[in-house]
Amino acid sequence: MDTVERAAIERTIQDYFDALYDGDADKLAQVFHETSALTFEQDGKVAVLPLSQWLEAGRGRGSPRAKGPARPGAIPPMDP
Repeated sequence: MDTVERAAIERTIQDYFDALYDGDADKLAQVFHETSALTFEQDGKVAVLPLSQWLEAGRGRGSPRAKGPARPGAIPPMDP
């Protein structure tokens, strides 16, 4: 992986964490492919939620930043 690719990956990861912390669904949408679906466990079953529904659900939650907790540390360096 060259330095340009590495920087792009690190920027995308940082954007993801920034958007989560800020509760910014529009910014989160930019780090996922438009046809993405999020898979998770709910009540002992596998659930799949299309990206658009996941983003919409997140819009009403508010942000961790607004709730006051300090943001956790930085992204650890990636090995080459």
